[in-house]
Formats: sequence, C-alpha cells, structure tokens
Amino acid sequence: MNNVMKCIITGAGKGVGFEMALALNKVNNYEIHALSRSKDDLLHLKELAIKNDNKSIYTLSGDINDITQQQWEAYLREIGGVDILILNAAELIVKPLSETTNDEWQRIFKTNFWTPLNFINWSIPMFNKGPKQILIIGTIGVLPNFKQLPNIAAYLASKAALHCLLESYAVELKDLNFHCNLIALGSTDTRMSAQVTQTAAKQSPQKVALYIKDYLLNEGLNNNGEIKIVNQF
Repeated sequence: MNNVMKCIITGAGKGVGFEMALALNKVNNYEIHALSRSKDDLLHLKELAIKNDNKSIYTLSGDINDITQQQWEAYLREIGGVDILILNAAELIVKPLSETTNDEWQRIFKTNFWTPLNFINWSIPMFNKGPKQILIIGTIGVLPNFKQLPNIAAYLASKAALHCLLESYAVELKDLNFHCNLIALGSTDTRMSAQVTQTAAKQSPQKVALYIKDYLLNEGLNNNGEIKIVNQF
C-alpha cells in the first residue's frame, strides 16, 4: 500500500496508547494522530517519535468527553479523514460498588462507552475509501472464566458494554468494508493496572503495542468481530 493511512489513537499520552503511537509511527505509510488530555505527555511523544524515527506524530490535547460532533467532524476533515480508529482511552475508579456514586458511574461510562460510541458514529461517514479498521482496546476482565477483581465495577461494566458494542458494529458495518475488532488486554504494566492490584503485571506496554501493530498490519484486515485475548507475554 502506497497511500497514507490516517490512524487515530485515543488515550495516547501514557501506557499502551503511548507505546502504540510510537510503534505504529514506524510503519512507513501510517500517519499517526494521537489524542490525550495532557499536552506535556503529547509533547514527549512527539519528541520521542522524531528522535527514534525522524517522523513526527500529530497530536490533539484535551478531554475527549468535551468534543462535540461538529468539532470531531471538523478535525477529521482537517487531517484528511481516517482509515484506522483505535479507541484506547479509558478511565478507572477504584471504589467499592456500594460506595460508587451515580456521578462516578456516569463519568466512567462517558469516557469508556459513550465517547467511543460517539466517535465511531461520527467517523463512519468520514472514513476514507478502501479497507477500514476500528480497533477497541478492551479487557479480559469482562470475559467468561476470568476471575473478577473487587472495587472496579463501574470500569468493568462500561468495558462489557463496549465489548457488546464492538460485536454489533462488526455485524452492521461488514458490508461497508469495515473490520471491527477488539483487543482484550490482560494485566499490563501501566499506571491504571497499578491502581487495581499490587501483583506484578504480566506484560509490558511496549510488547503489547508491538503485538497490536502486528495485528493491524496482518490480522485486522482479515477479521471482523474478533475479540483477541492478549495475556501471554
């Protein structure tokens, strides 16, 4: 492929999202657009990208929950559409279920479900021609036969809803040349995981990012509706 592939990554300021942006920036025809709340994190990302590959990453800072449909569509027009949309941004609250307030539930669902839903719906008519990829970063914590952890009910419920959303989009968009898949991450060495458990994480964000890069380049365009478990590193 010689055409430039516009790749948007949310939650790219830290952890897996940060490493994904760096890993995918190494693909010659990928143009990376990284979103994060933190300007400082995005500046660091850009500096590393130029240092490592002499290739810049385009960035947009701010709270994704504040972006309106009009702003998102204007953003996509400005960057030239989208070919790959990676929804990685997530929010976590560690609190007993009985103590989690309605406002906290709403905030978690806004970040982890409603905003991804909006971004997908707003982006569908603005995807470029050719194969289209939507990749959601989920968690093995909502899959059957995985032991549940306490005090993260809002996070898990919002992610479970996102998993269901992915499967519905895979069915409804398949005739439009969309490939909608989900990476279900296991314990990964990130700040978010450290809030949940003191147990040493099984996998590094760098290795996870390389796996996702390989998935997008090789498996993603051959699958639709797949929930891929990444918990073996």
